Amino acid sequence: MDPREALSRLTVHGPQMDGGSRGTAFDRLTAADVGFALGMGLGKGEARVLLAKYCDDRSEQKLLQAEFFAWMMDQAKEWARPRPGMVYGLAYAVSNEFLAANRCPVCHGVAEVQAGALRVSCEPCGGTGMRYPSEQEFADAIGCTIAAYRHIWAPRVAMGRRELDRLEYAAVTRFAEVMGNE
Repeated sequence: MDPREALSRLTVHGPQMDGGSRGTAFDRLTAADVGFALGMGLGKGEARVLLAKYCDDRSEQKLLQAEFFAWMMDQAKEWARPRPGMVYGLAYAVSNEFLAANRCPVCHGVAEVQAGALRVSCEPCGGTGMRYPSEQEFADAIGCTIAAYRHIWAPRVAMGRRELDRLEYAAVTRFAEVMGNE
């Protein structure tokens, strides 16, 4: 199996590895697969990202959030003194967005809801099936106004998202290398 395909299915709650009809007990990628890759050369930080995001490992999610908070605090040393708790609120909101499945809680990712006998487009997600935090939700998490969020904090949110995306890309790339050499 292509390592990228394996990674795309890397979840204990995910789809079956083999869509064929060879029987009823299909293999699934689990946290044990990440553990195998860890033993084959996957770094601890890379494994943490994969376990936290793809395997829904709560303890790894908390550790990843703590590491991300420390990274944000290091970045905040260069910022004009934010009020206590603002950097934590920012790190928490960005890391939760990164770790969440971002499926709409109303339609559960289907993009439609039942309204009597009709199926209509889901209003909260706009028919996309996805739900991302709004600017207002980020502003509330940080503890600032929407104007301050747009002017000061939005670039810092983007910086945090880029860092988490960079970590994920490095983990996915390394996982593909390790599983490709198996």
